[in-house]
Amino acid sequence: MTILPTPVDIHLFCPQAKPADARPIIGWMGLPSGFDHLYRIERALAQVLRRHPEALFRVVSENRPDFQTIPSRQYQWIPWTQQNEARTVREMTIGIMPLDDSVMSRGKCSYKMLLYMACGLPVVSVPWA
Repeated sequence: MTILPTPVDIHLFCPQAKPADARPIIGWMGLPSGFDHLYRIERALAQVLRRHPEALFRVVSENRPDFQTIPSRQYQWIPWTQQNEARTVREMTIGIMPLDDSVMSRGKCSYKMLLYMACGLPVVSVPWA
């Protein structure tokens, strides 16, 4: 058996101190093909944001997702670039990685979760990730 580890550049993806008055940021980073996972949890996410009006939901991706229920004042889209990838994750307060229960999702390496954790973020994900 050969094990191929998933490397994370810990010099780029590392914890960052946040100001005490920083707005909490729930963040997701990924490809537009992953938007369906976000749409499946959109109502629950909108409910969390209603309960925490100070919080912000950040999406880092090459395209802007089309949410129906998330308030625009609590939503931020940042176009993904290689130059801003690590910074946009380090600024988050919590990372999310919603997935469906499919063979494809169960076969993912959870790289996004590894990046979040390298930055010292708590992660909300499915149990098998």
